[in-house]
Amino acid sequence: MKQIFLLFCSVFLLSGSCVKDEWRFIKMKNNSTETIRICGEYVLPDTILPVVQLKTVKMLPGELSEITGYILNYPFKSWNTEKITLFVIDDHIFQTTLWDTIRKNNMVLKRYEINKQDYLNLQQKFGNSWALPYP
Repeated sequence: MKQIFLLFCSVFLLSGSCVKDEWRFIKMKNNSTETIRICGEYVLPDTILPVVQLKTVKMLPGELSEITGYILNYPFKSWNTEKITLFVIDDHIFQTTLWDTIRKNNMVLKRYEINKQDYLNLQQKFGNSWALPYP
């Protein structure tokens, strides 16, 4: 019984380390004086906001945040030749405006597109210390 328990624990721990690698993150730094929202998705070839409202990360001025694969709804292992598009939206607009209106009026402050090779190059060059700056 003890051996089965130990086997179960080791499988659980090993599978947890794979999941962490699968859902890597992109760091962003809010260098503005405004609170912003970051959301992202694989949206090629169309780079407008999708019809369904995305999960967002709220970033205060000066804050450094991690945009994970869970937020992007896109595991790293599936990221091959596509680009991930990250959208920056003003928090006040996000709080007071319907998603459909934000989308139709393209109320995006900035877009970032990053492919897997760019990500790996930045990771290799700077390790975990690099972050995409806004603005």
